[in-house]
Amino acid sequence: MKLLKSDIKDKAKDIQDEASSHEEKVQKIISNLSEDANIKLDKDKAEETAKETEQKATKMMKTYLGEERDTSEALEFLCIAEGGEVTHYEVLSTICKNFDNKEVSSAVSSILKEEQNHLKRCLNMAKEAVVSSQ
Repeated sequence: MKLLKSDIKDKAKDIQDEASSHEEKVQKIISNLSEDANIKLDKDKAEETAKETEQKATKMMKTYLGEERDTSEALEFLCIAEGGEVTHYEVLSTICKNFDNKEVSSAVSSILKEEQNHLKRCLNMAKEAVVSSQ
């Protein structure tokens, strides 16, 4: 089966949309944790940190892909990014074990499973792209 660029874009868009919903879930988690642990969180600082992280990721992507981007390299970078997300949520899942909040633990577990699925989907797309280009 030949993987078309439009298929890749559609699949990547689906992953991006799902990841956007994770941001909303994480905001709820942060709110719940701050209530559970009586921690006052600086929302502006959190948003600033998120923007800095996004800027760093964009810079890494541009460096990794260079000027002449091809589909295989783009998919490999997406796999790297998704691997980072899986790692992030694995760590967050471990942190959540320190809190007695089942709702938060469940939400993090759900996001982690989705991110693991994203990584599998990206890896499959990368493999399909290589096979279809031969």
